[in-house]
Amino acid sequence: MKGKLPVAIIWHMHQPYYRHPQTSEFVLPWVRLHASKDYLHMARLLQEFPRVKANFTMVPSLRDQLEDYARGADDEDTRVTMRTVDGDLTAEEKQHMLRRFFSIHHGNVIHRHEEYRRLLVDLLLPKPIFPLTFRLMLRQLFAAHYPEPATPGAYIS
Repeated sequence: MKGKLPVAIIWHMHQPYYRHPQTSEFVLPWVRLHASKDYLHMARLLQEFPRVKANFTMVPSLRDQLEDYARGADDEDTRVTMRTVDGDLTAEEKQHMLRRFFSIHHGNVIHRHEEYRRLLVDLLLPKPIFPLTFRLMLRQLFAAHYPEPATPGAYIS
């Protein structure tokens, strides 16, 4: 076969609704995390190759949630990490941080990054410190590495 091979690049983006059916609150952060990392990366990648054409398809549930976030919606992860009262987290909020932000692969992520490992060690201390900078760093590390698959039982419950 000689000549060029026509190729169609189609990125189909989908996410289910992550809103609680009774409260309408976001219960999982995946739309926000994908939007700030993966979806943006795809668009930037195409900028590097202006002659490459691609189509993006997006299911309505994803579009609706992205629009909600653009209008200022948030989720529990954001609320916990953006609290302005330094060190004043409830036991439930601390457990939320342990469950959510350490629910990724420990060997591939947490133990390969000194800051992440240090945060986990601090959380396991008898009286862990939860200053605002700590919470922001933890959220940023999780957001940067969350696609790594979790090892079952690797997080604290």
